[in-house]
Amino acid sequence: MAEIYSELVVEVLAEWEEPTSAVLFEAGASGVEIRDESSVALTKDFARNEGAILVLGYFPDFAALDKIPEVVKALGAEHILRIEARRGQQIDWVERFKAYFHPIKIGKSIMILPTWIQPTIKQLKELMVIRIDPGPAFGTGQHATTALVLEYLEQLAQKGELAGKMLDVGSGSGILGIAGVMLGMEGCIGVEIDPEARVWARRNIALNNLTRKVIISQKPLSAIRSTYPLVVANIHTSVLTQIMGDLREHMDSAKGSRLILSGILSEEEATIINCAKSHKLKLISKKESGEWLALLFGI
Repeated sequence: MAEIYSELVVEVLAEWEEPTSAVLFEAGASGVEIRDESSVALTKDFARNEGAILVLGYFPDFAALDKIPEVVKALGAEHILRIEARRGQQIDWVERFKAYFHPIKIGKSIMILPTWIQPTIKQLKELMVIRIDPGPAFGTGQHATTALVLEYLEQLAQKGELAGKMLDVGSGSGILGIAGVMLGMEGCIGVEIDPEARVWARRNIALNNLTRKVIISQKPLSAIRSTYPLVVANIHTSVLTQIMGDLREHMDSAKGSRLILSGILSEEEATIINCAKSHKLKLISKKESGEWLALLFGI
């Protein structure tokens, strides 16, 4: 169903895609869209500077213009090549996403399919198929930060190390919790403060018949009292460093708990590792994809 949104268009260098997306979501964007060189065939709207991309934040009604000072302050004016607000327009998220979203194979066995594409018999037999209903929530497997966590989940499953319940902090679309349970976890609690993201996450959970095993909570992380053998967080580095202590407290020491962190640029690796060490976490391994990292920690 089409809804009225206004656009905040931010042109930045490609390495600022994730921080810009995070800032737009924190400013209240209902959805974020990335336009790079691959978008030229689909839209006339593209970056004007070499090595740059457009990050579009969609805000309800006509709120985009009011968000410019907040976004500039959060990102730093020196990192913004262009920023502009556009008047409201009707957006149908599903139709918008169909132009960009295609089946994605991650690792050896994970296949992510949008709802308008039916899996083949071969895919159902040979792969673990996750169905995703596109929407404004972050995390569909297209971005390296999500794919890296999915690869770690598959790796842990292959080693027989997925057991008990997991905690997914900043669950977005719910894909990490869905994958974790499909790979062997008994259940998942997803923490998500964005109400619209929670709606889309629950849709995706229902699509994969996991409503009794993957629960999306609106409680802040500090209000979650349990500990878990697996904690995952795919969030911007600035947020990870702020909540590292809370993440550590939710790890179950008696069960050799693991912590997977993603959303980390290569240049931020030392920052995250040092912060984790200050909370008595030990680096086990890292995965890389281009400029992005995911890190696996233990106690």
